[in-house]
Amino acid sequence: MPPQVEVKPLLCVAIGAQAICRRSRAEAIGFSKVPLLLPVDVDQLELNLLMSRLFFVDSRVVRTTAWILDVTRANDWWQYKLPTLLGVAYLTAFAMGDTFAEYGPAFLKVILLLIPVASYVCVINDLTDEAQDRAAGKRNRLAGVPVWLKLALLIGCLLAGIAVAWLVSDHRIVVGLYALNWLAFTLYSVAPFRLKVRGFWGILADASGGQLLPSLWTMAIVAGPTQPLPWPLVAAVGGWAFALGLRSILFHQMSDFEADQHSGVKTCAIQLGGKGVVRWTKWVLFPLEVACLFATLWRVGYAPAVVLLGIDLVLQWLLVRYLQFEIVLVAPKPRCRPALMKYYQLLFPLTFALALAGNSPAAWILIPLQLMLFPEAWRRGWQHLRSMRHVIITAG
Repeated sequence: MPPQVEVKPLLCVAIGAQAICRRSRAEAIGFSKVPLLLPVDVDQLELNLLMSRLFFVDSRVVRTTAWILDVTRANDWWQYKLPTLLGVAYLTAFAMGDTFAEYGPAFLKVILLLIPVASYVCVINDLTDEAQDRAAGKRNRLAGVPVWLKLALLIGCLLAGIAVAWLVSDHRIVVGLYALNWLAFTLYSVAPFRLKVRGFWGILADASGGQLLPSLWTMAIVAGPTQPLPWPLVAAVGGWAFALGLRSILFHQMSDFEADQHSGVKTCAIQLGGKGVVRWTKWVLFPLEVACLFATLWRVGYAPAVVLLGIDLVLQWLLVRYLQFEIVLVAPKPRCRPALMKYYQLLFPLTFALALAGNSPAAWILIPLQLMLFPEAWRRGWQHLRSMRHVIITAG
């Protein structure tokens, strides 16, 4: 029987969740990156004891869960992809004019559908990149993992995807778009297609699977099988999502530029060259993204959305002015912020959660839920605001 550990009940809940999420503690048991959900720090031994005593969970279960979260890169898509996708869901619900009771379950379906496909792309990407990552000296989460366990991860993702697809089986458009989402990621990573190393086809597949198709099936889920979506809104959101997806994958490829050069992986960024990527993003992708974003906001017709976007732009200017950050479009630098990315993760979903709350008081619950579920979206921003306050006071 594990030793007794006295701790307040609320702290027990926080620590139990933290057991599978705290990066510093995951490193202590051999994993280098798992998501941070709660700001609770506690010794790993005490964590395991608490989990065993309070939640009747063996420490091996904690370690296994942490490993699964690591190999599926749960922090990456949960904290940085899902908030934007939920913003699309809130936007669609507001545009359709439904009540919270009608669209509330759709939001849960969006989350459930994203989990298996996002996990799948991370697993299949590491699985097919193992040789290249070894040559480039990059960490690969599946390196050294037994074949049977790799197969189990893939089968688990596929079965989970089939299970959640059943939830929307009455909506053929959603099922079709969701199947295309899986296909896009498969074509991107798996030989003999492996579009990742085929220049523009690679970023086309990733942008479609990472942003465009999820945005489209999200809109379709919220609208439901019987309610048609306004095509101008679909076109605006689709154009914005596609341009954002292209810029996101190019940013990722630019981050891996030297490693891909070393390992001989001919990504689109390698083929275009660093200057070519920057030029193409500056004159084509980013203008398209911004134009479609404003078209979306105009089509929805929620005036405070423009105000909140303006607030984000002011905050970015303050980061540049007082904390010496640099706003970049696609080429990462030591102290940089990708343009508009934090807006998409924080203020974009909050904008339309606020819009929904204006129509349905029950929707106010979405705002604290959004902040609680995705703390990375606001935690660093809050730290930056405190740092700016200190700099301004010191300078004054």
